[in-house]
Amino acid sequence: MSYLKLAIKGTSWSLAQVLVERLTQTVVFLIAAALLGPHEFGVAALSTAPAVIIASTLQSGSQVVIQRRLLDDDFVSSVFGLFLLLGLCGSALLLIASALLRHLETFSGLSAMVAVTSIAPLVSALAV
Repeated sequence: MSYLKLAIKGTSWSLAQVLVERLTQTVVFLIAAALLGPHEFGVAALSTAPAVIIASTLQSGSQVVIQRRLLDDDFVSSVFGLFLLLGLCGSALLLIASALLRHLETFSGLSAMVAVTSIAPLVSALAV
């Protein structure tokens, strides 16, 4: 198979993945906005944003493995261990932020939501 066909095929799959992700996110947000009031929706969006940012950053681990021409067990184990550690650190940061938010009266409702979303970076790291 020529490089042009490989590039087109790879780009098509990447585009399909991005489109499906965005469509799914749009549907989820529309349903959440319909079921929740404006305040609750804002709290949910605000609490999930840091977890989504950290989890999106951790998705680069699979790209590191894919771009490597030759894979050996040591390299894969190292990448997995590194991203698992980064996922644990991201989750710990969110839990610390949740504990700090609990002490602020204005953000007390946000604290519980941030604590729940703190699992997202760890799950994203395990997906590597």
